[in-house]
Amino acid sequence: MVEQIPFRDLIVQQYLLKIISAPFDRFFEAESIGFRRGVSRQRSIEIIQAAIAEGYQYVIESDIEDFFPSVDLNILAHLLDSYIPQNDSCLKKILLKFIKNGYILNGVYHERVKGLAQGSPLSPILANLYLDSFDEQIKQWGLLSPDEHGETASDSKDTPSRAAPAHTPRGVKLVRYADDFIILTKTKKDAEDVLSETEAYLSKLGLKIKKEKTAIRSMKDGFQFLGIRFERSAVVVEGEEDTKLLKKPLYIVESYLFLSLNGDAIDICKNRKIVETIPLRRISEIMVMEKTVLSTALLRKCTEGNIPLTIALGTGYYITTVKPDSKKYYDIAYEHGKKYYSLTDTEALCIAKEFAAGKIQNYLALFQQRFRKEQYLFINELEGVMQQMYQAGDVEQVRGLEGAAAKKIYQRLNNFIDDESFRILKRDRRSPDRMNALLNFGYYLLFSRINATVRAVGLNPYLGFLHSPQDNYESLVCDIEELFRARIDRFIIRLINLKVVTRDDFVEAERGLILKKDAVRKFIEQFEAEMEKKSPKDTLSLKEDIYIQTITLKKWAIENNSLSFYRWKR
Repeated sequence: MVEQIPFRDLIVQQYLLKIISAPFDRFFEAESIGFRRGVSRQRSIEIIQAAIAEGYQYVIESDIEDFFPSVDLNILAHLLDSYIPQNDSCLKKILLKFIKNGYILNGVYHERVKGLAQGSPLSPILANLYLDSFDEQIKQWGLLSPDEHGETASDSKDTPSRAAPAHTPRGVKLVRYADDFIILTKTKKDAEDVLSETEAYLSKLGLKIKKEKTAIRSMKDGFQFLGIRFERSAVVVEGEEDTKLLKKPLYIVESYLFLSLNGDAIDICKNRKIVETIPLRRISEIMVMEKTVLSTALLRKCTEGNIPLTIALGTGYYITTVKPDSKKYYDIAYEHGKKYYSLTDTEALCIAKEFAAGKIQNYLALFQQRFRKEQYLFINELEGVMQQMYQAGDVEQVRGLEGAAAKKIYQRLNNFIDDESFRILKRDRRSPDRMNALLNFGYYLLFSRINATVRAVGLNPYLGFLHSPQDNYESLVCDIEELFRARIDRFIIRLINLKVVTRDDFVEAERGLILKKDAVRKFIEQFEAEMEKKSPKDTLSLKEDIYIQTITLKKWAIENNSLSFYRWKR
């Protein structure tokens, strides 16, 4: 349960977090990589690769069951005594007041007898504090001989404290992201012993491991951690060469056309006359954006040929996609769902952070491509937002940081726009001005392309991370879209500055400005050219990057491969 913290308390807790973050972080072990400023999944790759190179052969995969609700507040108070100097008793008193603050459930106030409030900005750093002795204990086991190892947990005090150094190197390594962790050992017996001792030590903290998520694996069989696949001596990185490239989409932007099947081609008819015939083998997808009649034979051929057909309105409102229907696609969707729902909350949060940080990283690339001296502070600010995202304790905090950053990004984009009539006063989807109309249409085309791609490869488009899977829209598609928004923004700004789109290309509609019909065609033509374009820095086109990101997600879900995220090259 994520608690709603009163706004006044939230402000104070944010201030407390600012005070304690740096001092507490200095105590934490390098192997603790969750909720820490400047620490991402990359550190886990470095630790694991180093361990593999040193001859570690086995891995314990596990996570802690119901971690946040299970935290013993008395143990936490004892730890605060150890970490906070006596002179700072006031700070400790305020922290404990918030830690032990009660909560309201179904209109009834409850005293908090245990557990950290999920939703509090303090909870992530307090979680790392609570498990710091566990991190140090694992490190100590790595320094013990096999004979000494069994004595460690049983000789510990009832209340765990910071572990003392030991002797005789043995070899045990930990990587922990909040309540999700792996332990690396050199022999299977070591792994079995360490797993037993881990359970015993965690029990002293009032915690237990999740049995169904716990396993001992050989390195040669490979394993996955935080969406990254490790096999023997390396991290598995998906190659770009083995991806299938998309063909060209067909856009229908004129009303009252009739689309019919002609052998292995599509006939486009107007007033009972064929105006164009296109081989189906050249079409990746069909985007119907105006009132159109389609033959059932064409629909059947499209599903057989794996050609998604998307129906939408010219204003940018998505309606539906008709996708291939076969056992293969249901099997893929089933495996995708099984993978998704097997993730721990920590794993899902980690992936949500990567989508959000990826969006900010790609906007950083945009601002650095067009660098001006006055942007230096803003670039630093965006880099700071990324660090805050990695520290966030829940997905709502990540969304809040992403949303606040997006508002500032749109304001800064005005510096790149020559024509003042296109400058953004605010991002408004419902009553758009000229710039918002272009952004709406550009994002709509991007969303439709990604949506068709996700559905075409068989993934469930509703299983998002950054965007909630509880909402009735394609949340996974929206997640992927975030990674490419900066590319669309640059494309639109270029159209404005080159006067490909002018202020006269718009017409007033019921809810604001929209593009005129001729301007829609012109925009789509330029959009498709942008999707195909490559540069010396971008060895792949935008459409290829979208396809690769989708296939990477599919291989993660179906084949248990690593999950990586698109980064725009500067």
